[in-house]
Amino acid sequence: MNITEDNYQKAYDAIRDILYMYVDMIDSYEGFGHNIERGKFSPLDFVDALVLESKGYTFGIDILLLQSGSAIALLCELSDMWDEYPTQLESWQLTSPIKSANEAGRFAHLPEI
Repeated sequence: MNITEDNYQKAYDAIRDILYMYVDMIDSYEGFGHNIERGKFSPLDFVDALVLESKGYTFGIDILLLQSGSAIALLCELSDMWDEYPTQLESWQLTSPIKSANEAGRFAHLPEI
């Protein structure tokens, strides 16, 4: 997703959800754990997002926080899937899109992920 003047509020909302997710991770498990609250944003939209600002203008978006937080949210999704495998396998709709995103190199700029 390209973040522009038309949709930057979605990025702000995603960052809010990411920060809330990090607090839940710390409070609940001090790291990854089951059923971390990830909010309502779509992490695949932001994992390799770019900010397109007009010259001399800034949205004030921390793109690294947005991209890495989106990747962490996807890892939380996979962690939940592994915790509940095989009882809930059919309900994990993000598994295939995450795999496709990885194969397409969408996480390459985040080698830790």
